[in-house]
Amino acid sequence: MRKSNQSGRSMVEMLGVLAIIGVLSVGGIAGYSKAMAKFKYQKGLDQLQTLLSNVMQLYYTQGHLNGMDKVTAIRAGLVPAEMLNGKSPNTATEIYNVFNLNVDVTPSYLDYQFPDVPSCVYFATANWTGFNIDIGGAGDHMIPKEKQPLSTTEAHRICKEQVDNWGYMEIHYPSSNVGGYYTD
Repeated sequence: MRKSNQSGRSMVEMLGVLAIIGVLSVGGIAGYSKAMAKFKYQKGLDQLQTLLSNVMQLYYTQGHLNGMDKVTAIRAGLVPAEMLNGKSPNTATEIYNVFNLNVDVTPSYLDYQFPDVPSCVYFATANWTGFNIDIGGAGDHMIPKEKQPLSTTEAHRICKEQVDNWGYMEIHYPSSNVGGYYTD
């Protein structure tokens, strides 16, 4: 009689290994997606805070923001280059956020659009010390600086209502009298 000396894995063992790899892959992809979304939100928040800081520096230097608009802010070098979608500050006329949505600059506030509720919540719960914010879409929710930062629960409630109807956040500059705010 001849003995077989074959070694190997059975089909059941191979299927078990493939199932484990599949479960781990799904978990890894979900974790990666979540990490990338948070990275994108943080990058957008950094860009917005840089833009806001630059606009406020101009305000403190000249004492007003009369005539401020997107093009003026771009030409004055107040807008981070990555918010110009590859265009030169000499030719750009639009400002875009990390979601490829418009950002507006006015003499009284910055207007930032959101594509979804999680991005709105992330920005609405950020520390906007010294600034009144207005989360809008279907209606406006004015959040004075004294009521900030918003809790995640409150931000989610407001953002859910607004993003479903074209959500945005306005960050009002100090000394503006827009949207019912006046601070100084």
